[in-house]
Amino acid sequence: MREYSVTITLAGRNRSDIKRRLRSALGASVAEQCKFVTPEQLLSYYEQCEANDHFGCVHWAEEDLITKLKELNIKATPERIDDIKSTYAIRHIADRMIERGWEVIERAILDTGAA
Repeated sequence: MREYSVTITLAGRNRSDIKRRLRSALGASVAEQCKFVTPEQLLSYYEQCEANDHFGCVHWAEEDLITKLKELNIKATPERIDDIKSTYAIRHIADRMIERGWEVIERAILDTGAA
């Protein structure tokens, strides 16, 4: 079974109150696995990248697949999205982005006349 991470924002008097509500709504298993993070601790992906002196950070989401399917006039069903996400190309998209990134970095170095 695949594992997923879900971020939800909840308000409550305290952690135990929120955990009780989660247990009631989603079951004991979910409530026991939850991790609490205050909004201040939860940085956006972009802020996390900047905080680590990263540049060119890319994050893909299902919404990107849905957008591309719509552009191609293909119906975006949950099954189709799962099929696409399970392909070799998507499972290894990070590897391709790293390869292309090195090519772009090399081109940028050469374009500045550093070579």
